[in-house]
Amino acid sequence: MSYARILPSLLVLAVAVLAGGCSRAQAVERRLPNCHHILISSAEETGSLPAEVFSVSRTIDLTFTVGFQKSFGGSHVLELRVFTPDGNLYRKMLVPITTDRSRETRLVQLPGHRRPVAERRLRGLPRGPTGMHAVDVAFPVAGTDIISAGLYGTWRVEAHLDGGRTACQVTKSFTLTR
Repeated sequence: MSYARILPSLLVLAVAVLAGGCSRAQAVERRLPNCHHILISSAEETGSLPAEVFSVSRTIDLTFTVGFQKSFGGSHVLELRVFTPDGNLYRKMLVPITTDRSRETRLVQLPGHRRPVAERRLRGLPRGPTGMHAVDVAFPVAGTDIISAGLYGTWRVEAHLDGGRTACQVTKSFTLTR
């Protein structure tokens, strides 16, 4: 077979890959189980019900509840990236998670941590589609730079899995007021 016959096919393939922006790493990311949603709540302000606006004068911690699709399984590292109202990264939180209930809690060494961190088992959601899994992650508000620097406005939180560069399907905004 001559190169003249193959070349047009290779060019079409190259254009398709470039147009889709699909590198091998991105193709692997797309096969990862996707996050389904992020719910944000505050026990002090909404009685643990999801909300979008929170007063820092009444909120001690926010809770980010990250839900996963039915097909999600195995052990992974969830990374939550929280961005300030001006778009700067405020905090990254790494949480080792698993759906495996058959074994004892495992300790996982995470980048940037001196000591291993206990892997959290995902829980089933009582409402919503059958088989959904979720994990709660606390986000401190009281006594932080949020209050001392007056970081009020609309924030954003993204969920990433296993070091993925792109968010695993969901981004959630919330507002912090005085």
